[in-house]
Amino acid sequence: MNFKLALLTASLALVPTFASAGTLQITGEIQAPTCDYSSGSDTKTIALYPIDASQLKAAGDIAGHQNVDIELNCTAALGRKVGIAFSHPDSVDPDTGDLMPKGTAENVQLTLIDEGGNQQKFNGKPNNLKETVNGTTTFRHTVAYKAKAPVTKAGTLNATATYTVVYE
Repeated sequence: MNFKLALLTASLALVPTFASAGTLQITGEIQAPTCDYSSGSDTKTIALYPIDASQLKAAGDIAGHQNVDIELNCTAALGRKVGIAFSHPDSVDPDTGDLMPKGTAENVQLTLIDEGGNQQKFNGKPNNLKETVNGTTTFRHTVAYKAKAPVTKAGTLNATATYTVVYE
């Protein structure tokens, strides 16, 4: 009998106990779009210039910069800041935030640099938020080749990413 009582007591000790928890309150706001891409800014094709593999000798080397301007037309009375977020669901290196292109070149990624000279990570928040001036604003970025490691094989590459207007 004592054995059964001890076994019952031990099994009750293994039952998980729960304490009262806090509350999660969520708020949000759905707004009508207030900024649109200017003509030609909704789809961009960037043809990077060919470079010599020797320009990417070490991890982190960057070469072949090409400017990309995205112009927004916004409601003049916007009254808040806007930014551009860049993303791709599958092809972003989680360690570097750079785009991992497809192709025959090896150890090369594509990096995005904002107009302040800072890396703009793919799948990250926008670096720059701007006020609209007279209902328009332009975001200038630079796309470039970036060595993930010393480039071991020259070749071609291609990648696609999306960009989205973000409101503050």
